[in-house]
Amino acid sequence: MSIYSSYMMPAYPISWRTEMLSYLASQFHKPNGFGGRCATLAMNVINRAQYHCVMTLIPPQGHILDIGFGNGKMLKRLLQKGYRNLYGTEISESCLSIVERKLLWATQKGYVHLQRGTAEQLPYDASCMDCIYSINTIYFWNTLHEGLQEIARVLKPQGTLVLACYDKKWMGRLPLAAHGFQLYELEEICTALKRNGFMCVRVAVVKENKAYCIYAKRL
Repeated sequence: MSIYSSYMMPAYPISWRTEMLSYLASQFHKPNGFGGRCATLAMNVINRAQYHCVMTLIPPQGHILDIGFGNGKMLKRLLQKGYRNLYGTEISESCLSIVERKLLWATQKGYVHLQRGTAEQLPYDASCMDCIYSINTIYFWNTLHEGLQEIARVLKPQGTLVLACYDKKWMGRLPLAAHGFQLYELEEICTALKRNGFMCVRVAVVKENKAYCIYAKRL
């Protein structure tokens, strides 16, 4: 018997693995500290194709809100494209603090407005946003209904909603997904959109059977 196999007694590796996966999953949900910085950088790489797709679906002007901006990668890209009425909410105080420093010049000019918040509790008046987008946050909402109901409140009539997400079956194969991720079929999301005052205009396939961007309009 090797040293490794004798050390890895049944109870310990299972517990250690579960705790590690739970910790990693929590960092994707609410990044914090060094682990959070690593998680957001990983998301920048993993979600690169989704970022590009979302960029093509965002209208060229208007008040635009990013729900769950992480380390601010998308906000930075939009600023580089010339957008000047950007808003962002983030559940993580750590991310909020980091992005406030990173985009200080933009906040001082009034180009970006950052606040702490969640999809279910957005700190904005009714019908004030022209476009809202969110990239891979729906797994952490209380329910699709609560999140979409609040987004519908804040979005102007005929406003744009863009949701980037991964396929349920693909995501379900990842060990992390068993630790606090609520996964949805594409049809479930589209049905929830219709029930909460949206019209699902199109589904952009980022990668077949893996990643999508849903483009919807508030009725």
